[in-house]
Amino acid sequence: MKRIFFVLLVAAIAAAALPAASWAATKYAGVEPAADQAGNVTIPQLPLGTLVEVVVWNDNEGTTRKLGAVSNFKLNPGDGFNFQWRDQSGKVWWQLVTQSTQATGLTIDPWVDPKDGRVKCKYLKK
Repeated sequence: MKRIFFVLLVAAIAAAALPAASWAATKYAGVEPAADQAGNVTIPQLPLGTLVEVVVWNDNEGTTRKLGAVSNFKLNPGDGFNFQWRDQSGKVWWQLVTQSTQATGLTIDPWVDPKDGRVKCKYLKK
């Protein structure tokens, strides 16, 4: 009886871990953007898919700019950004940005999404 319980427990843990692992791998594009001191941003080639859209927000001005699938662009003071990418299956995702994300020359700016009240993050020029 203990063996059956143990096997079922291991199977349940594996079943729960697989979707979580695939979600984490799929949501993250596999790159960290970088910026120089002048605000010139580079998004490296995505090993897990292709770049779809870069969106730049300026919270000071309340503006949004969609730049398209550009891997090099310039941030102005107050600008923050995130980007969308398409995985190999064709599904489009926002790049996963967390408060522990590392990005040279950029900081991580947490914000609350008014649609669902969840804290999300974007890259911000230092």
